[in-house]
Amino acid sequence: RFAVVGFTSGIVKILDAHTLSEIGASFKVTKDAISALTFSQDSQWLALADSSHTVALWRFANTDSNDTNTREFPPTSRHKEPPRDQSWIYIGRYRSHVKEITGLEFGSRGNDTITLVSTSADRTLLEYDLSISSVENGLCLQSPPCLLEETARPTACLWHPNLRGDFEDRIITCNTDLKLRQWNANNKQCRCTSLGPTYGGPIVKLSGLMQARNRDIGNVQYAPSDFLAYSTVSNVAGLIKLPLDGNPNKTIGIIAHPNRVSYLETSADGRFIFTCGSIDQVVNVWDVQTNVINTAEILGGTGCEPYINLLNGGKSGDFYGNLVDYFYYSQLRTLGENMTRSRCLSAHVPLAEIPNLMRALGFYPSEIEITRMISEIKYSRFRASGELQYEIAIEDFIRLYINHRPVDIARTDRDLIAPGFQDLVRLSAGLGKDSIDLSWQTFEKILCGHGEKFSASELQSCLRSLVGN
Repeated sequence: RFAVVGFTSGIVKILDAHTLSEIGASFKVTKDAISALTFSQDSQWLALADSSHTVALWRFANTDSNDTNTREFPPTSRHKEPPRDQSWIYIGRYRSHVKEITGLEFGSRGNDTITLVSTSADRTLLEYDLSISSVENGLCLQSPPCLLEETARPTACLWHPNLRGDFEDRIITCNTDLKLRQWNANNKQCRCTSLGPTYGGPIVKLSGLMQARNRDIGNVQYAPSDFLAYSTVSNVAGLIKLPLDGNPNKTIGIIAHPNRVSYLETSADGRFIFTCGSIDQVVNVWDVQTNVINTAEILGGTGCEPYINLLNGGKSGDFYGNLVDYFYYSQLRTLGENMTRSRCLSAHVPLAEIPNLMRALGFYPSEIEITRMISEIKYSRFRASGELQYEIAIEDFIRLYINHRPVDIARTDRDLIAPGFQDLVRLSAGLGKDSIDLSWQTFEKILCGHGEKFSASELQSCLRSLVGN
């Protein structure tokens, strides 16, 4: 029934969806450009984000109702009044972030409660409590900000489609490291990290595809499908098949425009994807053919085969051989290296061996990343079986490695170590050191007092490994 337009001047206009004529007052609650507009699934809520990192909220209400929790808000009533039975109620706004807002999405929890979340380049996720947000209270937060990343920056978010009905409420976020993360909507714990599309740059827009479930004449019902549409920071748009597990054969991308895709949206029935170009000023309509991805998934192999093919040299390469050797050695370490009797090895290693295996393969995750890896495996089957996993098989470890390692792992060493030391020199200058050199005493103080701190025993163990006794 409505089309809502946001302008660079901060004005929001309500238009008739069929005639595009203005049917109500134009709202202006900010002086900054509107960067995002989104409706809730029931069309009762409207949220916007602007370039000053604030989020504003409206509610659609009946003017004849006795709702004392809202009031009409026409800040600049320069146009005709809305119809008597229609009213947009301004709730309030909140300066949510300190950097650009990259995602603004409504979601629906299992109990049909509508909620709103936002992500930002400041690496945080915020959830807003619509149940207590009102004209008197303003826009209220559900919980404190959740830190999503350490070095990467979030670029988009989406409420995970509930496909089975018993699936826990999750939020999907994309980042500049080309990863897709799934977060539990209640405790904001990372449930899964998977490799996203590696072409076209980071994903900046995610949208769920719908599909018809009931095709009775005059009563077509739609429900979430197994596919998501995406667009990247460049000119690529495509599809991803759920569940998100990092399988490269479950994604497809095409060059949608000669230059950057400024926006992407899907039709209500899931049959079409609309992409807007930037400089070319063109809107393309794409016909969705999901059977292409289903065929590619079958041809790409089953089980761990698609992930092994992403390793350097594949299954016949030296890297895979070294990985198998390291995994076997971890099994020996678990039972004791100095045993003389026969060992009975299982096909698993304890989760505590994951950090050692990752580092042996040249990937050095932070302590937060290690915690997330172990948590992902530990709770991977909890929803289905109610049991926690304390061991990991080699196939699951390969998937974990592919999904968590940097896409361009070859750049990790030389390109990151030198700038890292420059940061340490600048930090030492903040500690009152004028020299551009980093003395051992200052370096030790930084390692034991900043960031993910070393304990004295951990530092001695590292030094012993590097330089001996």
